[in-house]
Amino acid sequence: MKPRRAPRPRSFASFAGTCGALALALAWPAPAQSVNPVDPTNLAVTQYKVDGWQTEQGLPQNTVQTMYQTRDGYLWVGTGAGLARFDGIRFTTFESSPIPELGLRPIFGFMEDAQGALWIGHSRGASRYRNGRFERVISDDLMQGRRVWAFAQASDGVVWAATENGLVRWENGATKVYTEADGLPSRRLRTLAFDKDNNVAHVGDAEAQTRQVLETIKSVIETAGGTMDDVTMNHIFLKDWADYAALNKVYAEYFPGDKPARFCIVCGLVRPDFLVEIASIAHIGKV
Repeated sequence: MKPRRAPRPRSFASFAGTCGALALALAWPAPAQSVNPVDPTNLAVTQYKVDGWQTEQGLPQNTVQTMYQTRDGYLWVGTGAGLARFDGIRFTTFESSPIPELGLRPIFGFMEDAQGALWIGHSRGASRYRNGRFERVISDDLMQGRRVWAFAQASDGVVWAATENGLVRWENGATKVYTEADGLPSRRLRTLAFDKDNNVAHVGDAEAQTRQVLETIKSVIETAGGTMDDVTMNHIFLKDWADYAALNKVYAEYFPGDKPARFCIVCGLVRPDFLVEIASIAHIGKV
C-alpha cells in the first residue's frame, strides 16, 4: 500500500515542537485598525493562534523529537514511533514503507541536501527520500544498532553524519566510519559543522564551539570600537545541559572579572549541528 496523497502544503509562519504534541503558531490577525496586510514580524504573541496536533489528528506518536520543513513546503516530523509528513491539513505516515524503521521506530534528525533529497536519521542507520522513494544510505550493520543524529553536506557534495558509532562519511554510496582510532574524542556524536575551509569542525565539542562563538562576538564588538568589557548581557542557548560545564570553562576566559548579566536555557537550536548559541548586548562608548 502506498502512502496516501495529500494536498500541496501550506506555508507555515513558524513552528515549534513539544514533547507531547506538535504545535504550530500561525499568524492570526487581531481586529485591524487599517486595511494594510498583517505583517507577521510585527505581531504580538497574543495575535497568534496556536493549534495542536496529536495522535487523534494522525500523528504517529505524541513525542515529537525533530522537525524539518523542506523546500517544497512539507513539514517532516520525527516522533518516537515513526515518521510523518504534514501538509498543513493532515499527516501522511509511512507504515507501509519498504524501510520498516520509518514507520515504527524513533526518528532523530533530518537534512535536505543540495539535490533536494531528504536524509533521515533513525535508530537503525539512515535513509533518504528521493524522487518519491525511500532508500537506505547508512546501514544498520555499519551502525551496529546505534542512532544517527545529524547530517551536514560539504560543498563537494560529500555527506557527513554524526552517529553514536562514530563520524560517517558518505560519497556516492561509499561509506567510511571514523572513531577514536582516527582522533575523535568519542564515537558518540550528536552534531557536526564545517569551518570556513569546508573542513568538518568541532564535532560534538561544546567547548570548541563556545570558543568559536565568543571569538565571533569579540570580533564584531572590536570592529565597532569596543571590548568584551562593554558586554552587559548574554543570552545563552544550549542544546544539552551536559555541556554547561564546558561552556562555563570557556566563558570565564572571555569574561574573567565582573561578568555581565546572563541567562542560559536548554532548547533546540537553529541548526542540528549547533551545540551552543550566544546573543550578546554591548553598550559601546557609554559614559
